[in-house]
Amino acid sequence: MKQIKSIVNIGWAPELNSREERLLKYGNATYLIVLCFILLNIITFLFFGTLKDWILLVVSCAHFIFISGSLFLNALKKYFLAKVNFALAAIVFVSFYAVAFGQIGYNYLFLPMVAFLLFNLFDFKEKITMWILITITSFSYLAVLYLNKIGADSFINIDRSIQEKQGPLSLLGSLVLTIMFGYYNFKLIVNAENRLSAEKKEVKSQKEVIEKVHKEITDSIMYAKRIQQAILPADTFILSYLKESFILYRPKDVVSGDFYWVEQTRKGILFAAADCTGHGVPGAMVSVLCNGALNRSVREFGLFSPGEILDKTREIIIKEFEKSAEDVKDGMDISLCALDTDVKKLQWAGANNPLWIIRDAELIETKPDKQPIGKTEKLSPFTTHFIDLKKGDCVYLFTDGLQDQFGGERGKKFKASKFKQLLLSIYTKPMEEQRQIIITEFENWKGKLEQVDDVCVLCVKI
Repeated sequence: MKQIKSIVNIGWAPELNSREERLLKYGNATYLIVLCFILLNIITFLFFGTLKDWILLVVSCAHFIFISGSLFLNALKKYFLAKVNFALAAIVFVSFYAVAFGQIGYNYLFLPMVAFLLFNLFDFKEKITMWILITITSFSYLAVLYLNKIGADSFINIDRSIQEKQGPLSLLGSLVLTIMFGYYNFKLIVNAENRLSAEKKEVKSQKEVIEKVHKEITDSIMYAKRIQQAILPADTFILSYLKESFILYRPKDVVSGDFYWVEQTRKGILFAAADCTGHGVPGAMVSVLCNGALNRSVREFGLFSPGEILDKTREIIIKEFEKSAEDVKDGMDISLCALDTDVKKLQWAGANNPLWIIRDAELIETKPDKQPIGKTEKLSPFTTHFIDLKKGDCVYLFTDGLQDQFGGERGKKFKASKFKQLLLSIYTKPMEEQRQIIITEFENWKGKLEQVDDVCVLCVKI
C-alpha cells in the first residue's frame, strides 16, 4: 500500500490547491491502473499468444512505456504534458487494439472509457484541450465501429485463440476499470470536500482571531486618539485668547504626528504648529513626548522667549531618549510664536519650519534654523526673531504635510509656491472661510490619491 500511495503522490507539491492535488492524484491513479491492465495484456500474450502475435506484444510494451511517461512527466511537475501524453497514447493504442481484434475483442469499449477519463483528468482551465481530445476519441470510436461493421472480425493476421481469450478479458477489464475509477474518483471528491470543509473551518477560525485582534488594535488606537485629543487645546480655549484664528488639523491616520499647541502666560500667548517624526501611532507617541516637553519648558522653567523654549524643549527630549539603549534620533520640526497682543509684538523661532506673515497683499517669510528639536550632529541655540505687527496681518504657521501632498493632473507635490499663492488669494476672507477654502483645495488636489502625511495649519489674524 505504501508503494501504491507513493506512486499516487508522484509530483505533489505544497503550492498545489485542493483541486489541483485531486486532479494530480486521480491522474496518477489512472496511469497506475491502466499500466496494470496493460501488464495483464502482456502476460496474456506471453502465455496464450503465438509467434504471430509478436506485433501485439510489441505494441503493448510500447503502450506501457508511453503511459509510464505520464508518471515521469508528473514527477517533473509537467502536469499538463502528462495528461496530454496519456490522452494521445490511450487514443492511439486503444484504437489499434480495437482494429486489431475486431468486434470479438471488445476493445472498442475502452474508447468511451478514455473519453470519461479525459473529462475527469483535465481542469476547467484546460477545457479546450480536453474537448479536442474527447472529439478525437469520439471520431476514433466511430471509425472503429464502422471498420468493424464493414470488415472481418480482425484486420491483423493474429491467432484466433488469443482473440477469444482477449475478448472476455477486455469486457471484464472495462467493467473493473469503470468501478475502480468511479470509486477512486468518488473517494478523492469526498476527501477533497472533507479537506475543503476543514480548511473553511480553519479560515473561519483564523478570520475570527484576526477580527478580534483587529478590534483590539482599533479600540487601542481610538483610545490613543482620545488621549491625543485631550492634550490638544480646545477650540473654545484658543478662541478665548486668539479671537480671530483658525486651525486646520487633518491626521493621515487616526492619530497624528502633527499637533498644535497654545499656552497662555502672564507675558502673552504662545502658539505653535509642530511636526513630529513619523505619523500614525509612532508619530503620536513622539508628539505626546514633545507636547509635554513644551509644557515643561514654559510651566516648570518659566520661559517665554521662543528660542529659549525650543532650546529647553530639545534638551528635555534628548535626555528622555538617552535613557534608551538604542540611539534614538526622533524629534520634531516646529514653528513657535510668542505674541504680546497689547503692543502687537511677535517673537518667533522655528526648527526647520518657517513663519509666513501676509501684510497688504505681500507675503513676508522668516526662515527657520535648519535643525530639528532632537538629537543631531551640531547643536546650536535657536534664534528668536522679533517682529512688529500691524492690524490686519495674518500670521501662518504650518507643517509640511499640505505642501508634500501629491495630486493634480500630473500627480506632483502641492509645493510651497502654490500654497503661498493660495494664501495670498484668501487672506482677506474670514477665518472659517479661509479654512474651508484650504480644505477644498487640498481635497481637490489630492483627488483619489492617498494622503501622504499629517496636515496642520494655524492662522492668527491681528
